[in-house]
Amino acid sequence: MQKTALLAGLVVLLAAPALPAGAASPGISGVRIAWADASHAKIRVSWTETTPVANRLWLEVEGGEPRLDLGSTAATGADEVLINTSYLGYSTQQENARIVVTDPAGGEAQSVPFDRYLRVVTWPTITFAADRSARWTLPPAPVDPNPGDPLDLAASTTYTPRLLQSVESGKCEVRKLPSIRDETGTIPDDGRSALFAVDAANEWNPRGVGYLDFRIDHSTVTVSGATATAYGSQLRLTGAVRTVTLNDTITCTAESQSVYQEKLVLQARDSSTSAWYVVGTVQTDPVGRYTVDLRNPGTREYRVARADALIFHGVRYGASAQQTVRATTRVVAAKFIQPAVAYGTKPRAYLWVDPPGSQRAALQFKNANGVWQGVSYKTLASGRGLLSFPWNRRGVTQFRWWVPGSTTSTRLPVEPVYSPTFSLTVR
Repeated sequence: MQKTALLAGLVVLLAAPALPAGAASPGISGVRIAWADASHAKIRVSWTETTPVANRLWLEVEGGEPRLDLGSTAATGADEVLINTSYLGYSTQQENARIVVTDPAGGEAQSVPFDRYLRVVTWPTITFAADRSARWTLPPAPVDPNPGDPLDLAASTTYTPRLLQSVESGKCEVRKLPSIRDETGTIPDDGRSALFAVDAANEWNPRGVGYLDFRIDHSTVTVSGATATAYGSQLRLTGAVRTVTLNDTITCTAESQSVYQEKLVLQARDSSTSAWYVVGTVQTDPVGRYTVDLRNPGTREYRVARADALIFHGVRYGASAQQTVRATTRVVAAKFIQPAVAYGTKPRAYLWVDPPGSQRAALQFKNANGVWQGVSYKTLASGRGLLSFPWNRRGVTQFRWWVPGSTTSTRLPVEPVYSPTFSLTVR
């Protein structure tokens, strides 16, 4: 029984006797190629010849490349060999290749053309979804120059995303993610800067190959300022913005870089459950810091946000920082019309607050025990009120107003407040 020879890479070439002088060519024809089995690790090559002779096999690739010697068979062997797929290599171009069988007399025959194409992730399109996840998508595949050749496999390429991240200063970690067959996938984000690549593998290169690393940068944003100011008063927020990137793949150290003169969005919302809306922009200085001044329109939450962005060879995830700034009722004036009156005269206490409303304010005094005690109430009109009340205590007494909270015309809450103390002297 004849045995099938195996040609695998640097195979030992079998001796082949030359044809006698004047002998005719053995007439090689019908070179056929097929996968040896479902593992796709070997290719079966067979042919027909009229006279048994030693044969040599070659890989011929279009484009003028030299033929690749695949080894030879003995004249007594079968007209069939198995070739390790790995020895044929792979190509990132859609190019035709053929198996050529030759004889000592110079005769030859070729197989049908086939390709050894491995599509690699070189220049995918990157987009951001509504949930801020980044997605890579390969461009349309090149046209197969010979669709349906005997070695074509449907959807045989797998894509394995991997991340190179800094575990700690000077140490790298390569994290491989589950392989997929789709030509699109998400770029995972665990909050750490990384280099991201997608390795492609198929029957022509089961180990996989990745060409281009994409950067995954992150941002840090800080914000600080007063947690409460009077309604309508100046409010100043300050902070800094930085980019964290994995620049050095040797020491695997993430670097924090200041963001130079970049505009950021200043947002606000009226409560912890309401939607954010834009109130302005801020711009960083040469060292990545910013300052924004505005008037306090009522209690609300502020957020300084740096948007996600596509950058050269990668993505940069944005960040935000937020702070709640309360607004307290602003006391414009709290006093007595006459701070000194004669005994038996009704004093008149005046109050003016902002925002103007119909708050029901309470006038209080400090008794002999140092405890604040209520005197009377006054419902304000447009934020102003004048209260006349009987007072028959001689000497100096401290007073204050308590003003309840209110809501602005834009429905922002304003918190209650005590006015500064003011004094009444009864002679």
